Amino acid sequence: MPKLYEEAILHHQAGHLDQAVSHYRRILEIDPEHADALHFLGIIALQREGPEAALPLITRAIERNPGAALYHTNLALAHRAAGNLEEAAASLRKSLELNPLGVEALSIMAAVLALQGNLEEAADMFRKLLSVRPDSAEVHNNLAQILTASGDADEAEEHYRSAIRCNPENPDPIRNYVQFLIQRERWRAAADACQRLRELLPDDEDVEKTLTMCREKAGLENS
Repeated sequence: MPKLYEEAILHHQAGHLDQAVSHYRRILEIDPEHADALHFLGIIALQREGPEAALPLITRAIERNPGAALYHTNLALAHRAAGNLEEAAASLRKSLELNPLGVEALSIMAAVLALQGNLEEAADMFRKLLSVRPDSAEVHNNLAQILTASGDADEAEEHYRSAIRCNPENPDPIRNYVQFLIQRERWRAAADACQRLRELLPDDEDVEKTLTMCREKAGLENS
């Protein structure tokens, strides 16, 4: 069976899902308690059929191997897809008990907490995630947006700047920073940031309009 399992994983990694499913099911015919086969079938079911098909499979995998943090993380993904935010948070807490610095679990937990309106806890999760990935533009940007929503403008700006510094070619943090500056009527700074955004997105009409507005508000000549 080890060879069958190895082939299943290779098919799964290559995106050959039909073959992977067939192999996982053959494994379960031999060993109905094979936790990894149940877990991976659950992941494929989530992709193809939705959370209703995935939840029982991943739950069965956890019953057979409750110490696998990744299982709990993927159960949380299925619960979130089903709209069960409380169950998703509970699964993520279990995952983080088993692996406190699990990157995916921390990221999903922050998103779930934000959806629940727990902005302070969500920000704490993103800060913890930054201890693992300090140079992640995405994490800095997400934390900045949470802090903006919770009214912590100073720290939010710090993380917008960090996001841009970590990945200066990514327009998303710059776009968010421009909106942050516009909301605070910091027109010159907004114009400078939007100028950089135009360099990255020269054909974006909305960026051009925003830049024109910011420059006019700042008393600058448009060019």
